[in-house]
Formats: sequence, structure tokens, C-alpha cells
Amino acid sequence: MIPDKIKQEIQDSYSKFLESTGFAPRPTQKHMIAAITRQLMHSRPLEKILAVEAGTGTGKTLAYLLAAVPIARETGKTLVISTGTIALQEQLVNKDIPDAISKAGLSFGYQLVKGRGRYLCQLKLENLLASDADADQMSMYLEGDIQAFSADRLKLYQSMEHALAHSEWDGDRDTWDDAIREDDWRPLTSDRYQCIGRSCDHVNQCAFFSARNQLEESLVLVANHDLVLSDLALGGGAILPPVEDCIYIFDEAHHLGEKARKHFASRFRLGTASANLDQMVELLPRLKSEAVSIKGIPSSVDEIQAQISKLIEQLDPVRSLLAEEIASVDLSDKNFGRFGSQRMEKRYPKGVLPPELQEIAQELSTTFTRVTGRLELVSDALKPREEDDDEVPANVSARSAWYPIVGQWLARIEGASALWVNYGIRGEAIADYARWVRLHESADDYELFASPIVAGDMLYDQVWSRAAGAVLTSATLTALGSFDRLKLRSGLEEETACLMLPSPFDYANKAQLCIPRESADPKDPYAHDAWLIDNLPEILDANAGNLVLFTSARQMDEVFDHLDNDWQKRILVQGTRSKQRLIDLHKKRIDEGTGNTIFGLASFAEGIDLPGKYCEHVLIAKIPFGVPDEPEEEAFAEWVEARGGNSFRDISLADASLRLVQAVGRLLRSETDSGKVTITDNRLLTKSYGRQLLSALPPMPVKENWEAVLQGD
Repeated sequence: MIPDKIKQEIQDSYSKFLESTGFAPRPTQKHMIAAITRQLMHSRPLEKILAVEAGTGTGKTLAYLLAAVPIARETGKTLVISTGTIALQEQLVNKDIPDAISKAGLSFGYQLVKGRGRYLCQLKLENLLASDADADQMSMYLEGDIQAFSADRLKLYQSMEHALAHSEWDGDRDTWDDAIREDDWRPLTSDRYQCIGRSCDHVNQCAFFSARNQLEESLVLVANHDLVLSDLALGGGAILPPVEDCIYIFDEAHHLGEKARKHFASRFRLGTASANLDQMVELLPRLKSEAVSIKGIPSSVDEIQAQISKLIEQLDPVRSLLAEEIASVDLSDKNFGRFGSQRMEKRYPKGVLPPELQEIAQELSTTFTRVTGRLELVSDALKPREEDDDEVPANVSARSAWYPIVGQWLARIEGASALWVNYGIRGEAIADYARWVRLHESADDYELFASPIVAGDMLYDQVWSRAAGAVLTSATLTALGSFDRLKLRSGLEEETACLMLPSPFDYANKAQLCIPRESADPKDPYAHDAWLIDNLPEILDANAGNLVLFTSARQMDEVFDHLDNDWQKRILVQGTRSKQRLIDLHKKRIDEGTGNTIFGLASFAEGIDLPGKYCEHVLIAKIPFGVPDEPEEEAFAEWVEARGGNSFRDISLADASLRLVQAVGRLLRSETDSGKVTITDNRLLTKSYGRQLLSALPPMPVKENWEAVLQGD
């Protein structure tokens, strides 16, 4: 039952929005507002979940804000809006939410939330720049590579120090004027193991804590999927409010299952781990000496040293065992191994490891767990405490110097432990994980991986069964007209409420779909390349705004390289410039009346907005079938087949349907837009699955003969 107070607030806000903008009410938007309101007011947690596909033009951001904000306020919960990327976070905070507040008369506090990794740790910067920083300590911050502290990096760090001192920068990576390389940025960040919190001399200027201090005052927190998953991995409530106190809006929710799967994966690189253990062996005596008078340190360090010696001994046979495993790969069987990009891999079907490797894994998991426990004790003993003002200076110095280093050790050991614990699993759960080993030939090093096949169970246990409510939304949640793909990958119950709202745009009269039956068979890649090279100049209007989407960089480059010089001058190819720079240049050329075409891959089929004249023709080279050539994807197909499913229908075709809808969605971005979609893949007409794919697209008139494709009528 929806309280009258909430009903009235939603109605008043929507009426004010329409009045202030002059927009006509959109039936699909009203439907979405009502459905979210109704679902979030259910009594049971699992009934407070709604998956809603809202086609382009629905106005889904306003819909979920109007519905969820009053409910969150009334129930005393925090509304967490989670997006797919930081860029979308910033769009919400800088544009969409302020617009909703001003035009709908809403009133609420909101805050963008980012993880620690986006903020500089001033203590680390200070230590790295300190003239008396010794090589051992600095190498810990630089991942063991002291040579990486180059003149360019030193200059960057000094400029950061100057900017902070003169209040010209707040320590947020995303507000630094220039792009910062990951290798330069990583040594400057802290995690929960290394941060000394309120005991830090820089806490009052800390960008991370300044951002966190504003969270309690905000009804709405704008996060991203990675941050939410990081919070869940810590049990919930570590970064964001406790799960039970949150209503979640997962925008771009079609990415959530895949993000979760990657987030809960683990890996272990043998050479890197061995180097880290050797470094600990070298530095632990020094830690014991400098912190000898801190209670618990000496005995714990002795135990850690003993356990690390045991780890080194247990790891000794792993290299030769992995070498034998890689050597046994049958290169003719794609399910077992592959060469490529200076690497070779072996995947273990159904996650089953050879007995010898599993036996070693169980021994290693036990030892790694013991080291983790002892390191936690040392970390807790070293953590600076504000109340210890009378502590001897030597101990204060030891805490400050060693706490972040031990924290880094702890993070690495926990990561290693996760892999070996997974490899030690027995029983039916083995088949729920993909497991594989990779040889990095260039470095002569081995890496082991474990990944859940799907992360649905984890999302169910940690979110859906606990949250105060959740809405999953996107313009593309369904595949082949069904929510089955989303439910499988995201752990939603079969009974979860789902709603499909079509785009309000008039595809039937403003767009047409052209499929040249005469196009070459895409299964013959070279013939298809040649056909595109010969016919693309006839299909596209060189003076208009065009977007051409390829499924492979090879074909994109091949087609571009063989077009004549005049056409090449009117084409911008993904990868030659940053994505935003390329889009800006495309728009500039269109504005100047010269016409332009963008050649892009999958990332240009989603999340870019080219309204009106900027995109009047979308050409899709092939049905965007994925190639299951990564171990996780192969294992997923195997898992589906073992449960009686069909991997082509349930994975390949479903994924292709979703991607195709996304690509077609680049055409109409406003109610006044019009144009044409051409798909140069005649399998849509000749294969039975082609009709399934077509039926999932917006309703457009279809042209098949060559003359109609060229003329567009």
C-alpha cells in the first residue's frame, strides 16, 4: 500500500517538472514511476526488487528519482544509485540530479562516492618524496621496482605536492588536469590495510576523508558498480551504509553480473608472489628490531617468518608442476589451451584440477591463512592510536613507517590466499568455478586464475535477500525479448518483478532497417571485407553523420586501409584519439558541413550520444556474436551445457541480441531524430535465429533489396 503522502509528493514533483520544462507526459515514464513506487513499498525484501528495461527516451533517471527519493526519505533509508562507470556517476552528479532538483522541485542532499583508489594519500606522497626515504621502504610503495621512480615521476609527484600546498588540487585523480598513468598513480594510493585514519597528520586535508564526511548528510549516494561490489566484499557497510539500510538503483544493470563475476575472481602470479615473500623475509627482521617494544610484535614476527619459510618450501614444486601442465596442452583442442599474445593457457574442464595441484593447494591455503592471521595481529598492533600521546618516540616512528607496509603485505597475502583456498575446494562446488593456468612466455612466469562461472548466488546472498529495495534498469536488460539472461547472471529469483517499456521514439515512421541480401557471407571474413570495401562508399552518404560498427579491430582496420584517400579523410577510427576527442572532432566536422563517419568497435555501440545530424546512419558490419575464446567464457558455455541448456541459444545468441539492440539504439536519440540502420549480415534473413534477433529490435520497416538499401526508401 502506497501512503497518500508519498503519492502526493510524486505527483506534485512530476507536475512541476512538466510545467517547468513544457514537456508532454510520457506514458512509459509514468508507468516506470508507478512500478518502482509500487515495488519498493512491498513488505518482504525479495518483493522489493524490480527489473525494468526502459527504452531510449523514457527518461528513466527522472523516473527512478521521483519514485525512490520520497520512499527513501520516508523509510529512513539511503538511496544508492550505482552506475556502470565513473563518467556516468559524474553525469548524474553534475547534470541529471541538479536538473531534477531544479525542475521538479525536489529537495535532498546527494554526494558522489568513489573508492580510496581515486584519491591520493598525502602521507604516501610525503614518504616517497622524503629525501631520507630508504630504498627498501620506497620499493614497497613502488611494487618492488625502485627503478620505476624516474625523473618524470619525480617531477609529477613534486607538482602534485605543490598543487596540494597551494590549494590548487584536492587530491582527486579525476580532477588532475592531465591523465595520470596507472603505474604513476598506484604508489600514491592507500587501501583499508594501509590507511592510519584519524591518526594521520594529513587527515584534515585528506580528499578521501573529506568526501566521506559528507556521506552522512546525504540522502542519495551516487556510486558505481565496482565500488558497491567492493563494499559487499567487505560484508557491506564498510564504504557505503549497511546493505539493510540501502535502497539500490542499479543503472546500466546489464553490466552488473559480469562486473560481479570479475570482482569475485582471484589470481596468483608465481614470480611476483615469490619476490614479495623474499622481500618480506628480508625486511621482517628489521620490523622486529624497530618495533621490538610494541606488544605482540616480536612473537608474531617470529611466527610469520616460520610460516613464510614453509610457504616458500610449499611453492617450490609448483613451477615444475605448472610447466608439466602447460606442456601437456593439446593445441588442437580449444577447450584446453591456446597460444596468443606471448602467453599460453590451460583451462581445467568443469574446474577439476589434477590431484597433485589440488593437494598442494590445500597445503598452501592452510599456510597462507595462518600468515594472514598473524599479519592481522601485527597490523593491529602497529596501527597508530591517537590516545597514545605518551608513547616513546621510537614506537611512534615504527608505527608510522611500518603500518602501511604491513598493510600492503596483508593485502597481497589475502589475495594469494583467496586463490589457493579456491583451488582447495572439494565436492560439487568445484564445477561452479572456472580455473586455468597461464604461462607468460616473455617473463617465463606462471599465473593461476579462479573465477565464479556466474556471480548470481553472491549477489542474491549479499544484496537481493538483504537490501531495503532494489531497482535494476537499463535501455537493454532483455535478450531475445526475455529477462532470462539477466536473471541467470545476476542471481534474481524467477519470480522477480520485471517490466519492459519500449522506447517512446517513433521507429516505425522515423527509422528504417536495411539488410542487403546480396552481402557476402560473414563466415568468410575476407570475402566480407572485400564486399564492405567495394560497397560501403555507395551505402553511406559522405556528407552526413555516420557511425559504422565492427565486431573486430582487424576488419575495421582492413576496410579503412583499402578505402580511397577521399573517404579516409572523412573517417575517424577508434583508437587514433581518445574517445571523447574523437566524438568532439566528429561533431565539429558535421557542424562545419563536411560530413564525417566514425569507425568504432563494441564500446561505440553503447553509451555514446550522437543526436540529430551527428548520426543519421548506423551501419553494423556483422551480427555481434561474441567469440568464447577466454577461459571464463568457455567454462560458462560448458556449465550451461552440463545443466541441459544450449550454449549457442542461451549465451551466444542472447548476448548478440542485447548487443544488437544497443547498437541500433545509437540511431534515434531524441523525438525529432530520423535515419537508417544498415546491417550487412544476411544471416538475419537466411537463418532461423536471424528472425529471433530481428523480432527483438524496435519495430522498423525492413528493406532487403539492394536498390532500397542504396536509396533508403
